[in-house]
Amino acid sequence: MNLKISFGKIALGCLLVLLLICIITKPAIYMQATYKGVMVWATCVLPALFPFFFLTTLLSELHFIDKLSFLTKRPLKHFYNVSNNAGFVYLMSMMSGYPVGAKLISELYKNKQISKDECVRIHSFSSTSGPIFVIGTVGSGMLCNTHIGGIVLVVHLLSALINGFLYRNTGKNYDITSNYLQPRNSLDNLLGQTIYQSVISVLIVGGYIALSFMFCEFLAETNILKFLCIPLDKMLTIIGINTQLSECIVLGLTEITRGCLECAPLLASNPKLVVITLSGIISFGGFSVALQSMTYLSKCGISIKMYLLQKFSHSLIAIILASIITLWI
Repeated sequence: MNLKISFGKIALGCLLVLLLICIITKPAIYMQATYKGVMVWATCVLPALFPFFFLTTLLSELHFIDKLSFLTKRPLKHFYNVSNNAGFVYLMSMMSGYPVGAKLISELYKNKQISKDECVRIHSFSSTSGPIFVIGTVGSGMLCNTHIGGIVLVVHLLSALINGFLYRNTGKNYDITSNYLQPRNSLDNLLGQTIYQSVISVLIVGGYIALSFMFCEFLAETNILKFLCIPLDKMLTIIGINTQLSECIVLGLTEITRGCLECAPLLASNPKLVVITLSGIISFGGFSVALQSMTYLSKCGISIKMYLLQKFSHSLIAIILASIITLWI
């Protein structure tokens, strides 16, 4: 076990040293890649996420979430074995996107409104992207086709709900009854704390996006990307699929926005395949979203292995569902 850990640390260290050398030798390229990441965050992510971060954090601190979730209490408890608080998490995640669901789960756990095992069950269907990104950024901005964006969004959200069934019996069952609690701090102090937490959270997201764009450039510049695409190219060739998708998939596994952007030029030649690929990429979320989400989920005991397992099953369900739906489009 120690040998494996040591090998992993050595491999990571070597990779980081190689990245550092590349940045020193070609600073302009990596500065431009980082700049692109910052611009994506500033123009697309920040305006979309900050209001949701602020409002959801404030509602959570006011312990008012359970009052807004009464309509979903019975269906969620019956289908997913969770308390009524899960409804608010799902709705906010569905409307605002990654990583709001993870952030709310962490806050509910911190406030002792859900158990550790319930965090896992809620996350299985509440880790989603939102319409602003899928329809706005991807559909309208990248593909110039809101219809395709709408189809991908429906597939993505439906597959999340199906994914929740797979994990409904994970962990122990607790009959949690959330009580309405008054905030302990004055409203002025609470607003200040909420703004501070929201700003820090959205800055963390921006940092991960910028680093992910830089890392994608590193993969391309060092030809590691081509090396990673070799086995995927062979698999796609066997089943008769355009191997150009290999780079889209690998980059999408790293950073969701970059992967979606690479898929856009293939829309005209094979729209059905693009819908399937985008559904898989967006449902998995990429390692950038994984790191963003684990910033919060690690606080409530969700391991990276469990996170990746849930996102892999979500992505697989989305691919299957998209393959079926594209038969009629």
